[in-house]
Amino acid sequence: TRENVLRVPTSALMEGGRVLRFDPKSRTLQAVTLKTGVANWEYTEVLAGLQAGDRIVLSLEREGVREGALVTPENGTPKGK
Repeated sequence: TRENVLRVPTSALMEGGRVLRFDPKSRTLQAVTLKTGVANWEYTEVLAGLQAGDRIVLSLEREGVREGALVTPENGTPKGK
């Protein structure tokens, strides 16, 4: 257990330790490779590759979710906030 760390849901990780991050400038999804730390089935610690406040895809199985896709983010409060 580590307190006060940046973490993502483990289910949001793709092969190679990547996530799809929303780029607000281009309004597209960009694949980002993370450097990760402690992990379990629920969460994975992020050591590098994301910053607090970055928005990532949590539902990888949704139709059309892929790198480069033009998106409109859903509103919601991130878990843990």
